[in-house]
Amino acid sequence: PLRGEKVKAAVRKVKEVEDSTAVVVDQDIAAAIKVSGFNRLRIESIRNQARQKIKSANPGFRVYLTSDKKLFKQLQQLERDMRRPNPSPAEFRAKVNKVISDM
Repeated sequence: PLRGEKVKAAVRKVKEVEDSTAVVVDQDIAAAIKVSGFNRLRIESIRNQARQKIKSANPGFRVYLTSDKKLFKQLQQLERDMRRPNPSPAEFRAKVNKVISDM
């Protein structure tokens, strides 16, 4: 999951983002960010900044980004699943698509 690390590195450049998770499948990047405290008041602008950082670091990819806590946890789990040996690609893709459609 080298590309997922690249996505997370790009998002870390947005100083208001405390934590991030990302999964990359084919040409789709599903990412989630964690923002808290007063920064939540500017969540839309922070999300837009993060999306731009991801897009400029990964041209040609479709970027899906959320700050929803539940989706953050689901993506984190998928990111862990990617590291396990032999996840079924079709099943994994279906799970990622489900998270993307919930965004």
